[in-house]
Amino acid sequence: MTTVLPRLRLLNLSHCAWSAAGGLQLIKALGECVSLEGLCLDSLQLNEKSMMCLAQALRNIVSIRSLNLTSFGTPELCAVAASLTHCPLIQDVGLGWNNCEDKVAVELVKVIPFCQKLTRIDLESNSVSGVGAEALVRALKSCPALQLIRLWRNKVPPSEAHRLSLRDRRLNFSPT
Repeated sequence: MTTVLPRLRLLNLSHCAWSAAGGLQLIKALGECVSLEGLCLDSLQLNEKSMMCLAQALRNIVSIRSLNLTSFGTPELCAVAASLTHCPLIQDVGLGWNNCEDKVAVELVKVIPFCQKLTRIDLESNSVSGVGAEALVRALKSCPALQLIRLWRNKVPPSEAHRLSLRDRRLNFSPT
């Protein structure tokens, strides 16, 4: 197995159920997946220790292009977001349905200048307010490749969402 991990390119463990110990072992093994281009851990419930290990593992996976942590079960994704500074090829980041607040948006703002190939960030159904959305719209200037930041179903008032989307159409709010 250890000879396969460095060559692994895509890993989709969406909706898998793991014990805390099993999840931690899985995340620790990810650090060996140095050729990984796509990682989907949708609905995978991890504890805080596993989250920190995931952030550390992402620092070693410089080839990653797609990271999907939709419904990951925790709003505490700051460390994971910060680790993306070590992922210069990242194109797509999915953090929807995690109840993430402005601090995750602000962490992404810090990361965006290091991720010049980034084309999409999905923050649908989180708890990002106008403060986080404002920070994201300012960060768009530093990454021309970024085509979409989805902020559907967040805590941005409609009037503020309208004002921000007029400043930059790449910020996308749902009409509901």
